Amino acid sequence: MEKIRLKVRWGISVKIITVSVILILAAVEYYAISSLINSKGWIEMAIICAIPLIMLYFATESPAFIELNETGVLLHKLSRKLIRYEQIENVDCYKPDKSEIRFWGSGGFFGFIGKFSNAKIGFYQSYTGDYSQAFLIQTKDNKKYVCSCENRDLLINTIKKQIQL
Repeated sequence: MEKIRLKVRWGISVKIITVSVILILAAVEYYAISSLINSKGWIEMAIICAIPLIMLYFATESPAFIELNETGVLLHKLSRKLIRYEQIENVDCYKPDKSEIRFWGSGGFFGFIGKFSNAKIGFYQSYTGDYSQAFLIQTKDNKKYVCSCENRDLLINTIKKQIQL
C-alpha cells in the first residue's frame, strides 16, 4: 500500500479561539509576573508559570497530519499515535450533536483535543481540527477516536478497504 498523507486543517473557530487565548494569556502572564516578581507570592508565581506549560501540552497534542500506511492509521502530532488496521472495527463520518460533553481537554484551543462524550457514541478521544472534516474510528476493544483531516472520504474508504482484507 502506498502511503497517504492528509493534512489536518483548523476550522475558523479553532483559529479564532487559539489566537485569542494566546494573546489573552500572554498579556495576563506578563502583568501577573510583573506584579508578582517583587512579592513573596511563590505559590502564585508557580501557578502563573504553569499556564504556559498547559498551553504547550495542547500545542503538542494538536495533530498536524494523518498518514495511512501499510500497518495502520498514524496520527502525527509532536508524538505519534498508531491505530493498527487489525484493531479497527469501523470507521465513518462524524457529526457532533448537542449532547457533546468535554471531560478533559480543549474546546477549540489548538483544536478539539481530549476526552469527550456524547449520547450517541459515548466516550471518545478527540484530535479534531475541524468538525466538518471529522471521522470516527471505533476499535475492537471499544476505544473511539474522533479525528479530522482534509479529504476524509478518501481516508474512510481506504481504511474500510484495509480492514476488509
